[in-house]
Parts: sequence; C-alpha cells; structure tokens
Amino acid sequence: MKSISIIFWSFLFIWVFVVSIPLLADDDNKKQGIFGFFENDDHDDDHDDDHDDDHDGAKGKKSYGKTKQLHNFEPVNNPLYLEECGSCHFAYQPSLLPKASWAKLMAGLEKHFGDDASIEKKEHDEISFYLQENAAENSRAREAKKILRYIGQEIPLRFTETRFFTKEHDEIGPAVIQRKAIRSWANCEACHSTAERGVYDEKYVRIPR
Repeated sequence: MKSISIIFWSFLFIWVFVVSIPLLADDDNKKQGIFGFFENDDHDDDHDDDHDDDHDGAKGKKSYGKTKQLHNFEPVNNPLYLEECGSCHFAYQPSLLPKASWAKLMAGLEKHFGDDASIEKKEHDEISFYLQENAAENSRAREAKKILRYIGQEIPLRFTETRFFTKEHDEIGPAVIQRKAIRSWANCEACHSTAERGVYDEKYVRIPR
C-alpha cells in the first residue's frame, strides 16, 4: 500500500508541476498573443490616424472634417463659370440644383431674372454642360440628396426658393436680410464665410449686425 501511495503522489506531482502548469502557461501566452495582436492593431490604427491628421495639417490647408465629401457640396472648379456668372453674383455650386433647373436657367439667359445675361454659344455650351454634369443628381454630397427629395418633380430656378433652403433658414427673419451687409437671400457669402468652398455648416456662420 505504501508503494502504491508513493506512486500515486509521484504521478500527481508530475502531472501538476510537469504537465499542467506548462500547458496553462502556454494557453495564457496564446491568449495574450491573440489579444495583444488586436490591441497592437488598434494602437497602430490610432497611430495611423494621428499620422494622417498630422500629415494633413502639414499641408497648411484648413480642414473641415472627414465628412467633406459626404456632407459639404463640391466647390466650383470651372474657371469659365466663375468668370461669366460669378462676376455678377455668387457662383452657386452646381449640386445645389438638379439638372432640369440648370438646363432651364441656361436656356433663358436672355431673360435672366430681369437681365440679359446672354453669352456666346461656345461659352454657353461649356457652362451648361458643367452645371448639368455636376448637378445634385451626380453629387456625392449628402445635402444634395436632401435637396432632390425636397424638390421632387419641381424645376426651381432659384435655390433660395426651394423648400430645402426655406427650411434651413426658417429662423432668419426679413429684417436680418435687409441689413446693409446682406441685402439679399442670394448673398450666401455674407453669412456663410466658407460658402465658396461648398461648406455651409452652422459653425462657420457669422450673421452681420
């Protein structure tokens, strides 16, 4: 019996200290390795994000956030449109209106809100093509999709008369628009300092006194 007891305790000792503990330690190492991998990945991702932010900042360009291509409107990038139309009024981003609106506007330049804004055919065709190709239907801006939903089957000629615009400006009274520095709903840049870039976020709004 004594020899059997010695054998039993010897076997138990070997199992606990020679087999079990190394196995458990190995399992712990494996678990630590698995979770460590993802944690390192998270850290690397954070580092990459920080690096990207630093890299963007190094360019010296003012950033308006990661929603730039989803929330804000694509800025005007056609020199002829800026020259011909922007010389008289704010050069609206094409994505503020649907194709049909731009087509109708360009077809009636000789009676453009009481003025004759006619231009040569070559310039007319280039601007018309640019506006329709970059209209709300072709925009990646989230707000452009909202504009289309509000407009429905309508063909508005003024962005400032769309239901989208009136809803966004429902807290602005007529007295504000009559201020000397504003004068018109069409004067977007009077309050939206970043309008030229297609950024109309409220945090960049400064209403003149």
